[in-house]
Amino acid sequence: MNTQSKVFNNGGFATLIYDPRTFGKSDGLPRQHINFEKQSEDVFDAVTYATSLTPEVDANRIALLGGGHGGGIAIRETAVDPRVKAVILQVPGLSGAMDAQFYPPGLLERSRAAVTEFSENSTRKQEYIQLFPSTAEEASANPPKVLLPGPPLFEFYKFLQTITDGKDVDWENKVTLESAYYNFINEFQAYLPRVAPTPLLYVAPSGDLPAEPHEEAYATANEPKEFYKIEPFDFAGYMYGGAKKTQMDIEVKFLQKHLMQ
Repeated sequence: MNTQSKVFNNGGFATLIYDPRTFGKSDGLPRQHINFEKQSEDVFDAVTYATSLTPEVDANRIALLGGGHGGGIAIRETAVDPRVKAVILQVPGLSGAMDAQFYPPGLLERSRAAVTEFSENSTRKQEYIQLFPSTAEEASANPPKVLLPGPPLFEFYKFLQTITDGKDVDWENKVTLESAYYNFINEFQAYLPRVAPTPLLYVAPSGDLPAEPHEEAYATANEPKEFYKIEPFDFAGYMYGGAKKTQMDIEVKFLQKHLMQ
């Protein structure tokens, strides 16, 4: 995120980076626990904090950027918070039900049961599940063995490794067992029609990570909106400057268009 932050700083924007509760440098227990309802509250608080940073920050020109399930949270926050004046989605998470189709057999049932047990018995030892495949074998395992399986997610895991190894980043490839249930109950795409009239930039994948679900989701959003498909899909190149068109070309110019004019 520091590299992304510098890209936007060079484009004329101040940036605020945060870790959602239970992850990274933020506090909260149990660690590595996904609850998108709570994470949505964290984004709301981050926007509130950003509005207080005057005069360095213009409270009337705040934008959100989110990738993956963070993009899903950005959809939701933009739809309900008029303080957000533009939003950028990088291959956003759209549907917990869609994700759950690829869960390991029985995981959703185990996760739902764990939520019940945790509320009744807080002394139960916390159980964790692997988030992304860390080997090619795990990526192609049938049935799947991780929460978010498949070769494209293995490539994303390797990308994460390149930007976190040896750096001061507190990241682990695991989440609580309950996280599978809390992911399942969220349908971020349902908020897309409510994002307008806030300008939306939707950055979509291609190739092995199919664009069709993103194209269908984008079609439900109202104007003003823009769509960019990374072809060929080289997310690292898009982010760090190796691709024909990069984050600087697409995302920074989008914000300059909507927030600086």
